Amino acid sequence: MRRNTSKTAERDLLAQLAASPGDLALRQVYADVLTQRGLPRGEFITLQLLALTRKLDRAQRTRVQALERAHAFEWLGPLVELVESHAFEGGFLSRVSLRHAPATAWQDIGAQAVAHELASLRQLALDPRTPPEHAALLLGGRLPLLETVVIGPELADVVRCKLGQLAIDIVSEVDELPPIRIAFDPAPTELMFTVVDYDWLAAYAATLFAQVYRDGLPRETERFVVRSYNQLVLSRDDRGTLSRLAARCGPYGRPTLVQTVATVIDACPDRAFTTVDIDVELTPSERRRLRRALVRCPGAELTSTPHAAAGSRGRRAAGSRSS
Repeated sequence: MRRNTSKTAERDLLAQLAASPGDLALRQVYADVLTQRGLPRGEFITLQLLALTRKLDRAQRTRVQALERAHAFEWLGPLVELVESHAFEGGFLSRVSLRHAPATAWQDIGAQAVAHELASLRQLALDPRTPPEHAALLLGGRLPLLETVVIGPELADVVRCKLGQLAIDIVSEVDELPPIRIAFDPAPTELMFTVVDYDWLAAYAATLFAQVYRDGLPRETERFVVRSYNQLVLSRDDRGTLSRLAARCGPYGRPTLVQTVATVIDACPDRAFTTVDIDVELTPSERRRLRRALVRCPGAELTSTPHAAAGSRGRRAAGSRSS
């Protein structure tokens, strides 16, 4: 009878952890219960909770690493077939990247047995091929600490979480670049489209931005990022208008940088851009191209402020062309 009572108390404790995953005192109570049962997860949680308040010494850090290496697969339980990479913080899962897996691997995700593990997630990345019905098991509002989600465009309309950042991966292998529908609930402070593999897809990401903006980009979204070989960042000015555009050239993105910037501006002709800054030195023809794009934005300031690294890349590229 005592054993059944103990199991019932532990189930109740897990249910409380699922409902209040940010309660560190509750995590310590759970750690103490596990330690009393001689389970290594108890020691692991205790040490990681301690690491949140002070730096662990070398022996403690080594012990945490040894415990995770020895027991992580066991602790992941039904998630183990799905997890590509993971990280624990405060003794519980904080970051998870899930691989593409058959439907059978998802059958236990909705079970209460893993609810307390999933509830602690702050960062979640889903393979773009994940079916929406599977993604909905995770993005159905049961992840109260979730801050960052990385998904494919097809999954955008199943997001119903409180986010700090929503990143959408666009992969070149898809047969058709899909439309995107995002239900902000509430809005992320940063919305990011990450273009995987090919920089020319950044134009698609720019078009998606225009669509998202027309559909009503909430004021809570302070930054919009299109990231590929280059990175474009739109941010709000002092009046709260999303009108500042900064373009940062990556090591392989110079050939498409100006075209991608122009695509963003052209896709949003109603935007009153006030500042456009490029971190490479523009040629006269590139400057004319961007000026044509900015014709609907009277008074917009176009600047090119080469960074040292970008300038050296440009010189190397010019040297290779001349040779």
